[in-house]
Amino acid sequence: MKTYFFAVMLITVIIFASCEKPHSKTQYIPLVEELHKIECEQLKIAGINFLVNDTNIYTFRGIAFDRIMTKKPNAPLIAHYEELYQKLAVIEFNMDDYEKLKYREDVKSEYLKPCK
Repeated sequence: MKTYFFAVMLITVIIFASCEKPHSKTQYIPLVEELHKIECEQLKIAGINFLVNDTNIYTFRGIAFDRIMTKKPNAPLIAHYEELYQKLAVIEFNMDDYEKLKYREDVKSEYLKPCK
C-alpha cells in the first residue's frame, strides 16, 4: 500500500513539474535585469546620463547597444550580451500572446528603474 501511495504521489509531482512553463517570469526577469545592468554600466563608462521614460526605452537600449558593439569592443562582453538576448528570444518565441504582453510590461518596468 505504501508503495502504491508513493507511486501516485511521484506521478503527481512529475505531472505538476512538467506543467511549469519553460518561460516563467523567474526565468526571464534575471536575464532582463542583467541586460539592463550591462547597458547602464556601458553608458556610465561613456559618461552618458540618460533619463528613461515610457517613450524612450528603445532609444536608451539603442545607445547602449551602440556603445557595447562599436566603442572599444570587448569580445567576452559582446558574447555574453548576445547570449542573454538569445536566451530571451527563445523564451519569448515560446510565449503565447498574453504572456508576451506580460513579458513586455515586465521589461518596461525593469528599464524604467534608474541605473545604479
